[in-house]
Amino acid sequence: MEKINILFLMVIFILSNFTAYSNESSNTVIITGYYEKPESFDNLKTIKWESNSKGEFIEIIVKGKILNFEVVLLGWDNNDLVEKSQKFLIGEIENKTIILLTYMPEGIPSEKIKWKDLSGNDFEYIIQDYNMPDLDPKNHIFNIK
Repeated sequence: MEKINILFLMVIFILSNFTAYSNESSNTVIITGYYEKPESFDNLKTIKWESNSKGEFIEIIVKGKILNFEVVLLGWDNNDLVEKSQKFLIGEIENKTIILLTYMPEGIPSEKIKWKDLSGNDFEYIIQDYNMPDLDPKNHIFNIK
């Protein structure tokens, strides 16, 4: 009987850890840059925003819920990259895909994306060409709470 109780407790422990991990990994924002139209572009449920500079695509896949999603125009002020103005805002996004028709510059960036998770943590992604040798890859994954 004691062996059964221990086995039962082990199964509960494993399942509870698996559930916690599954929930945590499902709350993510995945951002990928494309030079050609991504497959999700033609989905009628995809949210689309068109920048003044366009020709490339940023796909944002939200798994879970985020708040205050915005696209911000950047500019220079005394050799600092600063936020100039808000171009696009959605108060709440849950389990959606967003496509930004924009440009991923190899040099000075002109736009960034910002959002908050449900815990109030701030996130941002500067739109630029991440295929350059000194930069991270194009696909970025943000774990949110």
